[in-house]
Amino acid sequence: MVLLKTATPICGFTALFAVIMRCPHVAQTTPEKVPIGAIFTPETSHLEAAFTYTLLSHNKGYSQTKFKVYPAVARVNKNDLFEISRKFCQELSDGIFIFVAPTREPLYDTLASYTNTFQMPFLSPAFPEQSVERPSHYGVSMRPNYLRAVMDVIKHYDWKSIIYLYDSDD
Repeated sequence: MVLLKTATPICGFTALFAVIMRCPHVAQTTPEKVPIGAIFTPETSHLEAAFTYTLLSHNKGYSQTKFKVYPAVARVNKNDLFEISRKFCQELSDGIFIFVAPTREPLYDTLASYTNTFQMPFLSPAFPEQSVERPSHYGVSMRPNYLRAVMDVIKHYDWKSIIYLYDSDD
């Protein structure tokens, strides 16, 4: 079952490098080493493993690419907004080009605000329902918003009633 949890982030994290090459910082300079900032919690250790695996896989093929990536990973024990803000600022001062973090509702607004302010690309396995007041202008969610597709299927088959089961609040 853990393989299923990490398979999707690995595919998504490989898309990370396409996003990196579109960053204004990288496009202008294309340094040999690109720092990528990330914050993980104990609950997201499977995402951290996928992130690490993707970076190692990319760096193994370094002779075929223009750059090598290295992680600037911070770990926090809980969803403490002050601690996460402090870690983000520390990583920003280290010169990161992109920021990776799993998000939950209270955390999303804070990270979206920082990444919008600093025009920092922000990659997350899944955004919560995005806030109208504070959308992430530089954010990329690896999980697409599927609610519109569900509604299209309901309309296509002209179903009058449905039972929709789900296993998380996301």
